[in-house]
Amino acid sequence: MASAIVATLTSLKNRPRSQQLSLAAGVLAFVVALVALIGAVRGIDLSGVAAMDGQATPAQVQAEIAGLRAQTEKLAADLQSFQADLRTAAALPKDTKQALQQQQSQKLLKDLAERQERLEQIIVANPGKALELALLQRDLENLKAAQQQRLAAIGAAVERGYASTRWVLAGMAVSLLLLVAGTLLKGNAS
Repeated sequence: MASAIVATLTSLKNRPRSQQLSLAAGVLAFVVALVALIGAVRGIDLSGVAAMDGQATPAQVQAEIAGLRAQTEKLAADLQSFQADLRTAAALPKDTKQALQQQQSQKLLKDLAERQERLEQIIVANPGKALELALLQRDLENLKAAQQQRLAAIGAAVERGYASTRWVLAGMAVSLLLLVAGTLLKGNAS
């Protein structure tokens, strides 16, 4: 194929001016189609992909959520520990069981009361923060869904551009081959 194109180009010097102009028009059409395709691909809207504005960044929200989850897990571990202590206390004699249970219960209640007080202080200091975390998490989920939709739309636009480019290039290649074949046939006929 490449040798046929090179042979055609070298034989163009001996061809009439109209054939040279028709080949130049084909090449110009190819360049115009390529420029139009590049312009269409550059026209894809990426404005929504920029970082979100707001009071807290997603990393900060995730860090706060992770902290709250850690506190919840610690409370769950403490509860399991308390349950294990109660099971071991069940095997002790009656008087020892009651004293141990009372100590463990008081210790656990004191610890839970302290934690509850800390959480209440945080909520009282900034009541919007308790609601803000849930809202921010929902906003993050919505933003993630929107970003996925944008990526899917961009992928579809690129695929459409790629498909149209293939058709344009195939049509131009066929046109160029027909032009070369016609030029060669006219050259052989004369």
